[in-house]
Amino acid sequence: MIIITGVSGGVGKKLAQELSGYDLVYGTYNNTKVEFDPGKNILTGQLDITNEESVADYFKSIDLSKVTVIHASTVSIDGLIAGYKKEQWDQTISVNITGNYLVTKHLLPAMISDRWGRIIHLSSVIGKIGEKGAVAYGMSKNAVAGLSKGLAQEYGRFNITSNVLNLGYMESGLIDGLDAHAKECIIKRIPLNKFGGVSNVANAIRFLIESDYVNGSEIDIDGGFR
Repeated sequence: MIIITGVSGGVGKKLAQELSGYDLVYGTYNNTKVEFDPGKNILTGQLDITNEESVADYFKSIDLSKVTVIHASTVSIDGLIAGYKKEQWDQTISVNITGNYLVTKHLLPAMISDRWGRIIHLSSVIGKIGEKGAVAYGMSKNAVAGLSKGLAQEYGRFNITSNVLNLGYMESGLIDGLDAHAKECIIKRIPLNKFGGVSNVANAIRFLIESDYVNGSEIDIDGGFR
C-alpha cells in the first residue's frame, strides 16, 4: 500500500493518480477535500500531519501492510529573511519537517513488524543550492535530507529504506503561483528548457519501491536546474 500526504497539492494529486495502477493508494489532505475518479484505486482522508494525536488515530484506523509512505505535503512562504515573520517560519517547519517526522514515526511500527518499508521524502533542489526569498523553505527541505539519512541508518536493519527525491520545477504544484515572467526566468536555468512532468517522479518512486539496496540516497529530478 502507498500512503501519500498532501494529495490536495498539484504534485501529490497527480502522483496518486499515477501510482493508483501500481498499488492501493491512501491520500491525505488537510483543508481542501480531494475527490478522484471512482474507478481509481485511491482512498482519501483528512489529516493534520502537524497534530500528533490526529496522526496516531488516523493510522490506527487503517489496516497497514507493506507500507510505502510518500511525504508530499509541503508549504512554501516566500520572503526575504530580514522581514520574515516568526509565524511563517514556524508554519514552514511544522509542515515540512515536523509533519514528516510525525507521519514516519507512527508508520514505523507497522514497517518494523512487516520487516519491510519504503520512506520517500519529496524535497527540493532549492534545499541544496539556495534561492533568494526561499530561505525558510530551502532550510526545511535541506533538513529533510538529514532526517532521511538518519532513518536509513536506524531502520535499514528491518529492510526499511529511506530516500529523498529532490524535485526541480514541475508542471504543477508550487509553480502554479508564479507569474509568466518568473516562469520564463526559471526556464532559462533549465538545460532541458521545460518544466518536469510528474510521471518522472512516479517512475523514481516505483524504482525506490522495488529497490532493496538503495538507502539513504538523494535523487535529483530537476532537468539540470542550477
